[in-house]
Amino acid sequence: MKKNNYSRGAEWRKWDLHVHTPLSVYQKFGQDDEETWEKYIDDLEKLPNEFAVIGVNDYLFIDGYSRLVSEQKNNNRLTNLTLLPVVEFRIEKFAGIQFENLKRINLHVIFSDEVCIETIKSQFLNTLEQSYTLESGDKWTRAITPESVKELGATIKKSVPESELANYGTDLIEGFNNLNVKEEQIFTALKKDCFKGKFLIAVGKTEWADLKWSDASIATKKSIINEADIVFTSAESVEAFRKGKIQLTKQGVNDLLLDCSDAHYYSSSEDKDRIGNCFTWLKADPTFDGLKQVINEPIERIYVGEEPPLLQRVSKHRTKYIKELTINQSKGYVDQENAWFKDVKIQLNSELVAIIGNKGSGKSAIADVISLCANYHDKDDFSFLTPNKFRIKNGRLAKNFEAVLTWESGNEETRNLNDSPNKTEILEVKYLPQGRFERLTNEISSVSEFQEEIESVVFSHIPETENLGALTFKQLIDKKTVSVNADIDVLKNSAEEANTTIIELERKATESYRAEVANKLAKKKEELEALEQPKLVSDPNEDPLKKQQHEAVNEKIAGIRLEIEEIEASIIKSEGDKKTALDKIQKLNDVISAVKQKKIEYTNFIKTIGEQLSGLDIDLNKLISIKTDLIQINQILKTEEDLLESIKSLLGETEKSEHLDGDSLYQSLHDQLENKKNSLKIEKGKLDSEQQIYQTYITAKDNWLKDRKALLGTKETSNTVAYFEAELTYLKEKLPEQLEDKYEERRKITRSIFDKKQEVISVYKNARNRLNDIIASNSDTLKDYTIEVDASLVKSLDFNVTFLDFILQNKMGSFHSKDGGERELNSLISEIDFDDKNSVINLLDKLIEALKVDKRTGQDNDSREVAQQVKDVQGLYDYIFCLDFLAINYQLKQGDKSLEQLSPGERGALLLVFYLLLDKNDIPLIIDQPEDNLDNHSVATVLVPFIRAAKMKRQIIMVTHNPNLAVVSDAEQIIYVELDKENCYTFSTLSGSIENKDVNKKIVEVLEGTMPAFNNRKRKYYES
Repeated sequence: MKKNNYSRGAEWRKWDLHVHTPLSVYQKFGQDDEETWEKYIDDLEKLPNEFAVIGVNDYLFIDGYSRLVSEQKNNNRLTNLTLLPVVEFRIEKFAGIQFENLKRINLHVIFSDEVCIETIKSQFLNTLEQSYTLESGDKWTRAITPESVKELGATIKKSVPESELANYGTDLIEGFNNLNVKEEQIFTALKKDCFKGKFLIAVGKTEWADLKWSDASIATKKSIINEADIVFTSAESVEAFRKGKIQLTKQGVNDLLLDCSDAHYYSSSEDKDRIGNCFTWLKADPTFDGLKQVINEPIERIYVGEEPPLLQRVSKHRTKYIKELTINQSKGYVDQENAWFKDVKIQLNSELVAIIGNKGSGKSAIADVISLCANYHDKDDFSFLTPNKFRIKNGRLAKNFEAVLTWESGNEETRNLNDSPNKTEILEVKYLPQGRFERLTNEISSVSEFQEEIESVVFSHIPETENLGALTFKQLIDKKTVSVNADIDVLKNSAEEANTTIIELERKATESYRAEVANKLAKKKEELEALEQPKLVSDPNEDPLKKQQHEAVNEKIAGIRLEIEEIEASIIKSEGDKKTALDKIQKLNDVISAVKQKKIEYTNFIKTIGEQLSGLDIDLNKLISIKTDLIQINQILKTEEDLLESIKSLLGETEKSEHLDGDSLYQSLHDQLENKKNSLKIEKGKLDSEQQIYQTYITAKDNWLKDRKALLGTKETSNTVAYFEAELTYLKEKLPEQLEDKYEERRKITRSIFDKKQEVISVYKNARNRLNDIIASNSDTLKDYTIEVDASLVKSLDFNVTFLDFILQNKMGSFHSKDGGERELNSLISEIDFDDKNSVINLLDKLIEALKVDKRTGQDNDSREVAQQVKDVQGLYDYIFCLDFLAINYQLKQGDKSLEQLSPGERGALLLVFYLLLDKNDIPLIIDQPEDNLDNHSVATVLVPFIRAAKMKRQIIMVTHNPNLAVVSDAEQIIYVELDKENCYTFSTLSGSIENKDVNKKIVEVLEGTMPAFNNRKRKYYES
């Protein structure tokens, strides 16, 4: 299958479409000689690697472009750059307005480099004519060529007094200064079939903006810019560019603005119009077709600034972006009838990758193999690597192939295609295969599993400072549940907290958890090693002259850097203070609520016994009394709440209308930090290129040191090297004794609950506020797609059914299988007296023992992990040790429908919305053909906007046969997969961007059913 040079698809590269040459009428490079050209070409070749496309721009002619193309073809120069020919004209429209030199409207024609130079000259440039009336009254009419323009200049200069000739330029310059080309001629010449689809029009913003608005000119002025494809500007800074773009938007005209260098000087110059002084990044192939695709999708494919956010994210999180997948035959494999994967190498884009292919082409193979290499555990969910497909006959075929997954960090994961990852290995991608997606969306029995997926996503949005140390959404809800009416509620809360601790301790007591911590420690060390120290840049200020030249600015920069460090330290401290304040407020509110509830309980009690003692001369206040005084605790609460409000104000988390002290101009720490960073950028912008490079190095080194320090961390800082090392020590030395102490504590609480057992008051905790905040923050994307959460406690029907419902009866253990589990449970409870406290406690101990040890005949009391047999360990423990037979249920709704009421398509859309938009996890997301369970309307109106949003924060790899998901979502990379079954099952791929002609053809064939078929359908549709 044909390959191309840009198989990773559309990537961010710098494009400078306005660079003049030594043959430009106006330029400051020098004379048209070999020395100047060598210096000029060398300057272009030394541009940073991110520069990919140069628009070779000359006035009226393309001789400079012709020279550079010749250098590429004949001398192997400028091999790192794509060169596009750009011809610049000063158009006749508005020429009567008094402009200084170079202030007339500049119109640029950007040609495809596929159009040969002779065609541009013969079919375009040589067809342009211009008339000029000389002072003598004679007409000058010529085709525009270098010779004719020089002739015009010489003729004009003949009429100038000799004493004034010193004020005039060369014949070429003077001729050019007096030429104003009619735009009608330009557009007429471009209508030739040889130019169809091979050119774009750009206008200069600066000259256009200088045109004065008037009643007579407003329509014409707007038409000039609106009829152009692109608007050029040469901004002094990114901020100046943004202001210019905002101005165009406000004026209601074409605001597709690109920053270009308009280079007339070498890169060593301090003039802004110098080689390399360009802020424009385009996400596209470095081709003319790539530029056209950018115009189709300008919002997401254009970035003007120092570096696109994606490149920053990849650089900072290189262990979370997949770079390449290779699949090959194992050494010694000789089966010529089953070639399958031979030398398959697929480079992967860091944003949205769409895998397409005809039915049976092996599309899902890529998704399965990537996930396998990334330690996806549940092999039953695979679509391709299954026993009835590629792993048939116990992997007789699959074991002959190996895959290597390479991350941007350089780390590699190698797997045999018949492997099954150990569950203790860290899952490095989020995979939603067809089987799992269908199960979650189609089976009513999977609603609880679906709910757990949703809860995990919601929990990811809760800041660490507010999660009260909880590990899951359910744990957080439990922590926030307070006692409401009676002692049993307080005891239940204690039991639940004990269960939470025990579950965590039991989880940590398993070998799998110890392996997980060890793996996390190793992974964290890998991340530490993956941090690349910035390449050393020498300090230009070691040169006394350079130091003196920039000393004031450098001193100011150093001061700003110090202020930034101080502000960042204040932010870290404030975040810690906020967490402490929130914890205190939660505890105080819990106590206040408990006291108030106890007083209500006392009042009801007094009323009851008062009725019983009615008619008897008994002073109830002497019999029993209770006194509460909340003044002190309320004062402390008020102090903590005021402190929290002050901290939030510092962090910018409160309304900005007015500061607590009444200062409406108060800035939060984050605002101060942003201002200082902007000030730093401004000051850095005052430096020359060498100084700026050094300052960039200083910033990069500081960031590297901060990132390294954050990864090393401390034993109190979660998800750090020190934290995981301390955790391993704790597991070995302290955990066993701590766990046994907790077991005894739980028994005591359960005994007390048994003594005080009464009607359980259902606890309702509304999680809507948190989700509403998430929804509101994404309202522009969600639009009318409404989501809400209901939370409640639901009573179980009976002990046997409820208990066994918690058990995964397909897993090894005492309660294995439906019949076996029922038999074992009946055996345990057959002689229990539920009115006897010790008997019940004994039952609970036996139930836990049966979960930890396999009691079935022939299993020899083998040890089992509770978490492996129980769907919800916390729920089960709370259910049996609280003795109230209540289960916690959190229900998600889409609109007015609960999960059970949603159709499979609606449920699938809801799940994908959470993964794509609301999931804060930043590891790669892999989805295998989600459209199979969705209607086209849901795909187009619901999923596409969310995919566009999601690919801005994580790598997405999606197998699809839906054009909306691949094309309308503007996938950065399309991978076409083909399995040639007639040729020994040979697997091959073609990958690239949408704008790649070969890839584009495959998109049409696979997703649209050939172009004639697509056009035929299109003609039959009405456009409303």
